Amino acid sequence: MIKRIQTLVVLVCFACNLGLPSASFAAPQTLLNLPSPKAMITVSPSYAPTILKGVKIYPNEPLRFDFVVDTGDAGLKGQKL
Repeated sequence: MIKRIQTLVVLVCFACNLGLPSASFAAPQTLLNLPSPKAMITVSPSYAPTILKGVKIYPNEPLRFDFVVDTGDAGLKGQKL
């Protein structure tokens, strides 16, 4: 009995979504400030993020690690890195 009620609720929800027009097709262009489809878009500048290049493991000290990090374009140093 409960499965029939659940099925009926799902079918009613599905039928309501099919019958009502949706405003979701026009919303992304107004909310995200996207350019018109014919507008030419320029290429964004390249960016190299901070990347973990490797990990040095010390066999005698199992909880000690040294991380080899490429800072990339972020320029982070010290504690922030």
